[in-house]
Formats: sequence, C-alpha cells, structure tokens
Amino acid sequence: MTAEPGAPEIGTTTRNRLITVVLAIAAAAVFAGCWLLVRQLTAQAYYGTADITDIPVYFDFMKAFAAGGLPYRDIGTAYPPGAFPAFVIPWLVSGGEDAAYTGTFLSLMLGVGILVTVLVTVAVRHLPVPGLHPRAAIVLVAVSPLLVGPVMTSRFDLWPALLAGLAIAIAATGRLRIAAIVLGLAIATKAWPAVILPILVAAAWRRAGRRAAAIVLLLAVATAALVLAPFLVLAPGGVIATLTEQLSRPLQVESLGASLLFVTHFLIGLPLSVVSSFGSQNIDGELASALAIGSSLAMGVGLAIVWVRFARSAGDAARLLTAAAAAVSVYIAFGKVLSPQYVIWLLTIVPLVPGRRGLVSIGLYAIVL
Repeated sequence: MTAEPGAPEIGTTTRNRLITVVLAIAAAAVFAGCWLLVRQLTAQAYYGTADITDIPVYFDFMKAFAAGGLPYRDIGTAYPPGAFPAFVIPWLVSGGEDAAYTGTFLSLMLGVGILVTVLVTVAVRHLPVPGLHPRAAIVLVAVSPLLVGPVMTSRFDLWPALLAGLAIAIAATGRLRIAAIVLGLAIATKAWPAVILPILVAAAWRRAGRRAAAIVLLLAVATAALVLAPFLVLAPGGVIATLTEQLSRPLQVESLGASLLFVTHFLIGLPLSVVSSFGSQNIDGELASALAIGSSLAMGVGLAIVWVRFARSAGDAARLLTAAAAAVSVYIAFGKVLSPQYVIWLLTIVPLVPGRRGLVSIGLYAIVL
C-alpha cells in the first residue's frame, strides 16, 4: 500500500508527539531547576536582605478562615474566590503549621509553573497557527524563574496565568465555548483576564454570528458568577465593598503615572507625598489623583483600540493570540496600580504571539522579566 500524494508520512504524528513530550519534560526540568536556584539565592539574600513575600498574607487568611471567619464578611481580602484553592490546598496539606505552609505553597506554585511550561510547549508546537516560535517560547518560559526572581515563587499569579493561557490556547483551536468557560474560571481567580473576553466574543461573532457571541459571553460570565455566587449570597456587602475598594485605589508608586511624577520630582523638585494604603505604597495629592484618572482613561482607550481592531480583522487564530497579548499588556502598562508580579500574567500569552512581531515581543518580554 502506498500513501496518497500529499498525505503525511506514516509515523510523523507519533514522532511529533514524542518530540513534544521530550521537550516538555526537558523544559519542566529546567524550570524546576531555575525555581530551586531562585529559592537558594533568596535564602542567601542574593536578591536583598529580605524576601518580600505574600505567603504570610495567604497564611493569615487561612488562619482566620479555619477559625470560622467568612471571606468578605469577617475576613477582608482583595482576592476573588477563584484564588482560594491556592491558599486552601497548602493549609490542608501542611496542617496549618506556619513553616510547613510556606514550603507547601512553594511546592504547589512550582507544580503550577511546571504546568505553565508544559502548556506553552504543547501550544507552540501544535496550535494550528503559522509563524509561532517554539524554541524562543520554550526557552523563555523554562528560565523565567531566574529572570523574575522571588516575586514569581512567593505569589499565586502563576495560577490565573495558567488558566488564562489555557483559555487562549483553546480559543486558538476554535473551541470558543470551552475557552469561555476556562476564561470565566480565570476571571474568578483574578480579574485581569476579563480584558480577553471581548476578543473571544468578537471571534465568535465573526465565525458564527450574534447568537454564538452571546453564548460565549454568557458562558464566561456564568462561570465566573457561579464561583462568586456563594460569597455574594452570604456576604453581599463585603463583596461589593471589596470591588469598590479595588476600583478606588490611588496611584501606586510603580505605575506609569507615578513614574512620570517621580521624574518630574527629580528634574524640577515637584513635591511628592508617598503614603501606605490599600496594601501598597501610593502617591498622595490632587495631581496624583488626576493622573490616576488619566491613566485609567488611557487604559480604557488602549483596550478599546485593541478590541475594535481585532473585531474588524479576519478574526483568525494568529490575530486572536496577538490581540490577547496586546490587551493584557495595555491593562498592565496603563493601570494605576502596577506590582512586579503582574509581568507573570503574560508568561502564557506573549510566547504564543506568532510572526516577526511575536519574536520581537518574546525578546522585549525577556528584558521586562
């Protein structure tokens, strides 16, 4: 029997899958090695005299929860309920002991990071998108802990990054309804993946019309609402207060707007007042408030441009991946709050950008990390 003209060579698919498995294992091993090296360097104070970490915040949350407190009613927290598994699992495994909790949380996030590495490896090798850059993408993700440092190991941001990246990868295969459900889970874990939702809705509209777009929107919103619903029923005031508090946060010192103020301060002596509030350091004063509003407006305009340009495009998988990376980048760059761990959000998104701009994006992202 001879193969039909143009048919793939027998065994090609199996060989490609085997190569992907080997690459995923190798990348995961490098990621784990870099992760452990970062923890060793952190213990030796290589990154500074103190390991600035959010793990004690998660531990205190779990202590209050184990004592009978209800999130958003008795326990103040800025985290959506989808984040709670990242706090609860280490508590259950460690038995609520402080040092054991820290070690378990680090192991859990290492596991999530390995899944992120596997996701990117499989996606760049098997997504039906021309122009992806498997080598650059896999290397970037594998060595990312060393580039980012202890910020990556001591935060839970890999968890929403994994969910958002999985949703985008699924969407690139055309399975928009499944992608919407996964994206809903990501939104319920940390709000930022919501900026990707209009892209999925627009893609569904272009491919199958208004009804398909409405279904994608409904699936994402309903999934996020289901996760939030128990807390909204038991503590509606607390949930609303948490949302209002996050929206009313002032200009944080690491944001783009604050950076402009600091430059002006050093150039012409503009007086600045830094205050600690909302769990961060922020710039106080009317000028800072005006810049916070302006920064938020710039973010809104930037997101609208990304969404509209994608909606007017062919809506193919390559443009979907590029638009998703652009939307999250705009959200990070122009937000009035910018914490170092925000760069982790792009770890499952930027490596999937195809073409020449994808290669440039991967290089710039490596510098950012």
